[in-house]
Amino acid sequence: METRYDLLLCDADDTLFDFGKAEENAFADACAAMGFAATEELLAIYSVINEALWKLLEQGGITQKVLRVRRFEQFLEKIGKEDLDAQTMSDAFVESLGRQSVPIDGAIEALARWSRIVPVIIVTNGIAYVQHGRMERSEARHYIRGMVISEEIGAAKPDPKMLEIGMEMAGVTDKARVLM
Repeated sequence: METRYDLLLCDADDTLFDFGKAEENAFADACAAMGFAATEELLAIYSVINEALWKLLEQGGITQKVLRVRRFEQFLEKIGKEDLDAQTMSDAFVESLGRQSVPIDGAIEALARWSRIVPVIIVTNGIAYVQHGRMERSEARHYIRGMVISEEIGAAKPDPKMLEIGMEMAGVTDKARVLM
């Protein structure tokens, strides 16, 4: 028996957008803003630090505001450049990331198909400025009904509040009729 859904809640990073490529581009821009060139080795160091802090965020152990700068504090310390300003690097990174809209192959076409059947709401733990900027530059914007962004609502996935707000946006009340 086929299940009919009334809503698709869809993540942004590594579901619709190639976050790895966007992050790589933004990291290169942030390094350039600080006066040094990005390398694969530096990106790998940053990525380990960043991933650990995002996991900590999802566990409620850190706020996104703190995460944004702490990842660059730890990165700059690890590479021996603690004399550079982590806030400046963070700002350059976030600014560049908000300009990155690199879709995963086939994602826009899939989103177009899905949106003809059910409303699509983006549900993401990303930074609001970044997610809005990316969406404004993407063809995906034509196919989504709205976005639930953790920074804007004060909760991060896997908190059910993220999904509940997405359901409210689409006027759907039956959880069994929602696909994430």
